[in-house]
Amino acid sequence: MRKCMAERAPLETEYRVIGREGNVHWLATRGLFQYDDQGLPDRLLGILMDITGRKRAEEAVAAAQRQIQNIIDNTPALVYAVDLEERFVLVNAALAELLKSTPEQMKGRRRHEFMPKMDADWHEANDLKAIEAGKALELEEYSLLEDRSITWLTTKFPLRDAQGRIYAVAGISSDISSRKRTEEALQSALAEKEVLLRELAHRTKNNMQVICSLMSLQAATFADKHMLGVLSDTQDRIRAMALVHEKLHRSGNFASLNIKDYAEDLLKTILGAHHVTGGRIRTEITLDDVSVSIDFALPLGLIINELVSNSLKHAFPGPKSGAIFLSLTRRGEQMEMRYRDDGPGLPRDFDLSRIRSLGLKLVQNLATLQLRGTIDIRLGSQTEFVFTFGEMTQAVGG
Repeated sequence: MRKCMAERAPLETEYRVIGREGNVHWLATRGLFQYDDQGLPDRLLGILMDITGRKRAEEAVAAAQRQIQNIIDNTPALVYAVDLEERFVLVNAALAELLKSTPEQMKGRRRHEFMPKMDADWHEANDLKAIEAGKALELEEYSLLEDRSITWLTTKFPLRDAQGRIYAVAGISSDISSRKRTEEALQSALAEKEVLLRELAHRTKNNMQVICSLMSLQAATFADKHMLGVLSDTQDRIRAMALVHEKLHRSGNFASLNIKDYAEDLLKTILGAHHVTGGRIRTEITLDDVSVSIDFALPLGLIINELVSNSLKHAFPGPKSGAIFLSLTRRGEQMEMRYRDDGPGLPRDFDLSRIRSLGLKLVQNLATLQLRGTIDIRLGSQTEFVFTFGEMTQAVGG
C-alpha cells in the first residue's frame, strides 16, 4: 500500500487470511487512493473479493500438472506437447537431456532452437497430420543430432479443451534406431525378425497404455460430462486396439491372431472398463476357432467394442441387468458375426444411413469400407446386427 501511495498507482494485491478456526481464505483487493489538497493520500476506494474458489482450482490444476510431469519424467520415452504455434508446453526430462537443455528452458520455444531445421520441419509437419486427422497417429520420424541419425517410433495425438477444440499436440517417441539398423541387415533371419516384431508390439501396447493414462489425468481436469464420456469412449477404443498388440506379443505369431481368444478377452476388458461386476450382464458367446490377419482383427475388435459399449450405455444403464449374445461363425470363405442384447432394442424406423452417433457410424464405416462386408440390422423386440465378411479372412486359414 505504501508503494502504491508513493507512486500514485492503483492498488492490486492478493493475500491469504487465516481465521480463528484455522480456515484459510484468499482475498483480492482492487482500489484507488484519493489525495487531499496537499497531495497526501487520505482515503482508499476499492473492492475486496473472496477468490478462495479460484485459488483452490489453480492449486488443483498445478498439482495435476506436477503429477503429470512426475509421470512423464520417469519414462524413458520422449514425451512432449506443443501448442498450435508449435511452442513446447510440456517437455519431459528425457527429451530435454537429449537436446542439451531443461524442461523449463524449452517451454515456450520451438524445435528449431534445438534441432536442425530440416528435422524440425519434418516433426512439425507430422504434428499437422495429427491435427488434421483429429486422432492418434503412429509415425516413424528421423533426427540428426551431433552427426548421429536417430529413428523414432512416435505416437502423436491431439489434445482438446472442454469444448472439444484442439489446442495442442502431444507426442510419445521411442528410439528404434538400433532396431531399424538390425532390420535392414536381415532378409532371411526369421527368428531375429520375430524378436523385432515382438518388441514393436510391446512398445505399441505400452504407448497406448501411456495414452490412456494421460487421458485419465486429462479427464480429472474436466467437469463437463459430455467430454468425460468422449474421453471414456476413446479410451475403450484404444484398449481394444492395444489388446491386439498384446495378443501378438504373447503368441509370437505376427501373421495371424486367434479371433476366438481375442473376442473373449475383449469382452472381459470392455465389461471391466465399465465396472460391470457380480454377473449383472450375462454373456452368451459362440465363437469358431478361426485365425485371422491383424488387418481384420483390429477393425473387428473396434466393431465389437462399439456394440457392447452401446448396449451397456443404452440397454443396461446404471444397475440394470441383461444379456449380450455374440457369435462368430466361419461359413466357407466367409465369416458371419451376429450381435444382440435383450434390451428394448432400436426403434422400428431406425435408419443407419441417417444416424449421427459416432459409435454406430464407426461400426458402419469399419464393416463396409475397411472390411468390405455387409450389415443387416434386424429390428424387432430385440435388435440384431448381422455382419458378413469375406476377403479379409481368406488369406489366413481356420
